[in-house]
Amino acid sequence: MTSTKPQHIRCTVESTSYSMCGYVPGDAFDIVDGKLTRTPAGGICLYIVNQMLGLLATRPDSMTTEEWIRTDRPITTCSDGPERTVVRLSIVDE
Repeated sequence: MTSTKPQHIRCTVESTSYSMCGYVPGDAFDIVDGKLTRTPAGGICLYIVNQMLGLLATRPDSMTTEEWIRTDRPITTCSDGPERTVVRLSIVDE
């Protein structure tokens, strides 16, 4: 039986004009093996999760999710336009 390392994606707030969720730049939440987890300083905004899942679905078939995130460093925004909250996806190396 082979062991595979868990996939750990961090979603970090880069900027926001204001946030109904209380986000400030640097706040984050993680996706570890498909499960949402909070970092100590962050919450989980379902609007951003929805946008992020749509973004992940656009990954090119020729790349793994990890390769794509490491190469493109994708960003997404909260769907509540006035907030202008920008979130960057990154891989966490454990």
